[in-house]
Amino acid sequence: PKMISFATHTKDKNGTLGNNWFNRIYPDSVEGKFHTYGIEWDNEAIRFFFDGTKQVTLWHNLTETWTSWPFDKNFYVILNLAIGGKMGGTVDDAIFNQPVKMLVDYVRIYKATTAIKTNKIDEISVFPTSFTNNINVKSDEPALVVISDLMGRKQLADSFSGLKTVDTSTLSPGVYMISIKQKYKTITYKVVKKQ
Repeated sequence: PKMISFATHTKDKNGTLGNNWFNRIYPDSVEGKFHTYGIEWDNEAIRFFFDGTKQVTLWHNLTETWTSWPFDKNFYVILNLAIGGKMGGTVDDAIFNQPVKMLVDYVRIYKATTAIKTNKIDEISVFPTSFTNNINVKSDEPALVVISDLMGRKQLADSFSGLKTVDTSTLSPGVYMISIKQKYKTITYKVVKKQ
């Protein structure tokens, strides 16, 4: 009644193995009134919402295979009323003396009408997009890599050609913008440094 869990389960990372990605919030009360739950799902991330407020984001690491990131395939929407189990704990069977209900007012699914940029590992790329102390940049021609915070303040800059591993150990955890500047084009990626 006082906890909401946002989670993903894949072949490599799931509840059975005990290593799945999840995040929890603890509102004052969940049961007894309607709430809105939302997911924005694109090539870069899955964002989870509760009552219109973004709670947490799972970022796509471009080096992951389908066994860790199957979220670029078609999926079904399933609504179920799960009671008990390892997460729910022991349930008093007396609750079934009255009807147990999950009331759903609506389900809406929207599809983006514009193409979403895919960060392919090709002539210019950055990977992984979620990292700790190092991030890789690749450019088939000489380029400048610039890492800036969300206020546009430059944190790191370096020239390179080919594949380069950038030491990001001096950066605090958070969201950054990485720009790869070649002679005739610049591509910018949003990345996340984890704790």
